[in-house]
Amino acid sequence: MRTDPKQNLWKGFLVGVLGGLAASFAMSQFHALFQKAGSAALQSGEDSTVKAASAVSRTVFHHKLTLDQKKIAGPTVHYGFGANVAAIYGTTAELAPLVSTGWGIPFGAAVWLGAHVITVPALGLSEAITH
Repeated sequence: MRTDPKQNLWKGFLVGVLGGLAASFAMSQFHALFQKAGSAALQSGEDSTVKAASAVSRTVFHHKLTLDQKKIAGPTVHYGFGANVAAIYGTTAELAPLVSTGWGIPFGAAVWLGAHVITVPALGLSEAITH
């Protein structure tokens, strides 16, 4: 049992960020494979991360993103979300080590389900996965 869990919070945070970036990269590669395979659902329209970045830019900064800005903003939203969610998991695992005993995969699945399957379509940023 740890005597001072606070001294490892930065480690959990940083490991979480790195894990989140790696998972985001893996998801991007998986997405690219489906695009190459010719999935019309993934090729049609603007990516949901670009739509989210555009909405934030319009709402918060009253600025419409250019095409060049969208090329940067989409991946920034994707990798930023992945890194932040995983940083929360890593920090939580340092505070409650039980979290790291086999709960990473269910946590990742829950994030995917909650974000990609439920929230993103509910916000109108993509079609439901059933389409």
